[in-house]
Amino acid sequence: MPQILRLLLVAILSITLFGCAHQMTIEQGVQLKQSQVDQLEPGMTQAQVQYILGTPNLIDPYHPNDWYYIYTIKVNRDPETQQKLEVSFKNGLLVKVTGDFKAPTGLN
Repeated sequence: MPQILRLLLVAILSITLFGCAHQMTIEQGVQLKQSQVDQLEPGMTQAQVQYILGTPNLIDPYHPNDWYYIYTIKVNRDPETQQKLEVSFKNGLLVKVTGDFKAPTGLN
């Protein structure tokens, strides 16, 4: 086998193997931690909640007192992982927290 053909074969195999080993990660949203959710207390203002959790991904235009924090991550061909948190306000004050986190006392 000529030397140029061997080099070409090695290059193709190297590129193929590198492509199989490369991991692609796609993240969307803001990843929250339980420690952030634990800081929430009944009666907090919307500004206080936003200071702790950041800007929500979605505020329902038909229910502006419901804020949604959604985080998704997909690594290669693994199933997508999703994390959700919904915070609800009444008269501008925090009254309820639901989702994939343990809700602080008084907010479930």
